[in-house]
Amino acid sequence: MYLVSSCFNWIGFHLTQRLLNDSKEVIGLDQIATEREENLSLFIGRNSLLTHVTDKYSLINEFKSERFKTVFDVADDEEFVTKGELNADQWIRLSSDPTVANFEDTLTICLPLLYGKWMPRDKNGFYYLKNYIEFNSARFEKDAVHIDDFIDALWKVPASRGKTEVIKCQPIEWNKTKENNQTNILYIEEQEKKENRLKTLNKHYQQFCDFY
Repeated sequence: MYLVSSCFNWIGFHLTQRLLNDSKEVIGLDQIATEREENLSLFIGRNSLLTHVTDKYSLINEFKSERFKTVFDVADDEEFVTKGELNADQWIRLSSDPTVANFEDTLTICLPLLYGKWMPRDKNGFYYLKNYIEFNSARFEKDAVHIDDFIDALWKVPASRGKTEVIKCQPIEWNKTKENNQTNILYIEEQEKKENRLKTLNKHYQQFCDFY
């Protein structure tokens, strides 16, 4: 059994959807505070493997006697549940803050420049750490990582990986252009060209723009 916070945030949604597609039981924590989150909840909310919980206190009361295989803190929230409140074999925190500090007994992964379906965006680009990134920019071509490729790489992180550690993500091409023996880097392989993925993504955006 897995726990995913912000399961209807676009990143949490993709993570939850992958777990459900792999026939994993998921407890999803989300208040559904926006229309976008409400729309995404319609896609997976009726899956029998997903149990939706709306607040931290209900989560603790209902599942304090259970043991999770992995807890994914997608909200990057310091007020999220702790090891003293729930039991889990592995705690993984996904953070958009590049200066994030260690959390005790938690594997913290600094999110790369992610893109994919349902991301907050407009016709030409999106905001990342308060900076507007255009899809046709050099920054996007160099640094952007598709959400599916990120989750593929995340799945390869062993449960035995450091309990208190911060890992940064980079496209695998970076590792090909310079020697880098750092163990705290998660290299992500691109499974499909950005050009092709952007075509698919833009068609999806045009079709479902009201849901974005």
